[in-house]
Amino acid sequence: MPTMTSPSVRLRRQSVGVCLFAALTVLLCGALITAAILLHPPLVVLPLVVLVGIGCPLAAGCELPKALAALRAARATRRGRRDADGHAVAALRRDLEGLPETQHPLGL
Repeated sequence: MPTMTSPSVRLRRQSVGVCLFAALTVLLCGALITAAILLHPPLVVLPLVVLVGIGCPLAAGCELPKALAALRAARATRRGRRDADGHAVAALRRDLEGLPETQHPLGL
């Protein structure tokens, strides 16, 4: 039986995965271009290396703005919820301060 996860957690995981995939793609393509510079490949291969080395990070970055926007929205939602909880606790404490002190019915 599959476990149920909330859509926000799933969206956050997907967004983090997209960001990690883009970063990994940039690193691997940088390594590919570095290897091509150091190993002096045949001239026929150079256009392919340049195309892959530049095109892959660009393709991986297409989904990056949406993923970053989703992560920022999730962070703002969590921050807003935390602020609302803090305000509720402060309001409750103010209300409790306004109540009169009474003696315990059993004298404790």
